[in-house]
Amino acid sequence: MAIDLELWWLRSLSFIILVPFLGSYLVSIGLMVKDLAFFILIILIVMIGYGVASRSMVSYPVVSNSTIEANYSIDTSFDGRLMLYQVFYPVYYFLYGDFDEELENLDRFPDARWSIASHILLAVHLILLNILLTNLLIAIFTKRFEQVYTDAQNVWHSQKYVLTREYFVRSPFLPPISLLCDIATLS
Repeated sequence: MAIDLELWWLRSLSFIILVPFLGSYLVSIGLMVKDLAFFILIILIVMIGYGVASRSMVSYPVVSNSTIEANYSIDTSFDGRLMLYQVFYPVYYFLYGDFDEELENLDRFPDARWSIASHILLAVHLILLNILLTNLLIAIFTKRFEQVYTDAQNVWHSQKYVLTREYFVRSPFLPPISLLCDIATLS
């Protein structure tokens, strides 16, 4: 029921397109969502790259002269849930600035080479993801909004025509009875 209500509210946004100064905003939101889908692909590639590299350095200790330098047990099982929990979840929360746990884990072994390399990798990842890609997203959205805003009047007329045409071709009857109208239209 809640999902149905959410879909109903989203569908009711199509009527706001008829308002001249709000219609262009809805069109720009729709185009921004398409741009965001491409941008999410870029973010996923960066996140997976960092997640796999950092987890491989942190989870598996350095072996030198047949001695293990880490003092904790290693879970070598491999399944999807564990992979999501250890590789993707920590990196996902970096987007929100939650990397305290990661730093605590790395600071337990401050002299280990893998810890220093993980710190450097974390810094590069945070600069790349949080600063560069966020600014790129803002630039993409600004460009898209300006494109729609400069052509707002034409966009509004076009969307008004599409909505009017949609209800013009619909049957005036409710769905069970509208089947008869569809059959009559086909013949």
